[in-house]
Amino acid sequence: MLPIAAKKPILEIEFLKRGIDPNKAEHGLFLTKNKHDLIHGKGTTGWLHGDPYVHQWAVFFKPPANPTYEETIIFRDQLKAIVTQNFDNADNLPWPIPKTTQ
Repeated sequence: MLPIAAKKPILEIEFLKRGIDPNKAEHGLFLTKNKHDLIHGKGTTGWLHGDPYVHQWAVFFKPPANPTYEETIIFRDQLKAIVTQNFDNADNLPWPIPKTTQ
């Protein structure tokens, strides 16, 4: 799983502006299909940007925020640590950005 989905090119641009190629394996994780589906909130509702994982990145980059390369890498690592935890529903993970953030 890479930080962005192909359906979200606006997020890809945000990574590229910071000198990060979001399609490089170093920025992703190897997950089972089940865990991947859970990260993207299959079966959950209420996330503003389509799913819990994309929501994290969309709000992180939302203007007027202008995170640096370093801040983006720190946030990426924080999300990696979260999604490697054991869980059975994306809503049960300690996401740094809650559902209600717009």
